[in-house]
Amino acid sequence: MTLLATASSASAIVFLIIGLVIGFIAYRSSESFKEKNGVTPWHMPSWVWGVIGFLSLLLCVVLFLIARSTTKPSAPTPTARTLPAQPPPGWYPDPTSLHELRFWDGSQWTSRVEDGGVEQVAAVSGPAHTAEGPVEADGSR
Repeated sequence: MTLLATASSASAIVFLIIGLVIGFIAYRSSESFKEKNGVTPWHMPSWVWGVIGFLSLLLCVVLFLIARSTTKPSAPTPTARTLPAQPPPGWYPDPTSLHELRFWDGSQWTSRVEDGGVEQVAAVSGPAHTAEGPVEADGSR
């Protein structure tokens, strides 16, 4: 017997026991009402109230199973748009094309540039001020 079948039969037994308990409570309540008032509610026999109590649990279970099988999952909640991670600090092709390389400090372009292996300090101008990050040699970020 599989685990699912075992869990299913165990659930069925639990529901049956609960149904019998509810049916018995409905029966006893009807009898108690009859002792105090001389008649059962709506003049229906107590055993009918017991059956109604038992069937009410079955009706609840059936309605729950129908609702569970016909309800669509809720739409996923929108998540905050995350910005792409910034590239690590390092030397990258100069976005101004005025120099071979420019140093990216991890959040912005710096005035440190390099031409022919010689590092210099140059003004940061034009697109070098963008915080989008360095552009790789192939044009990707």
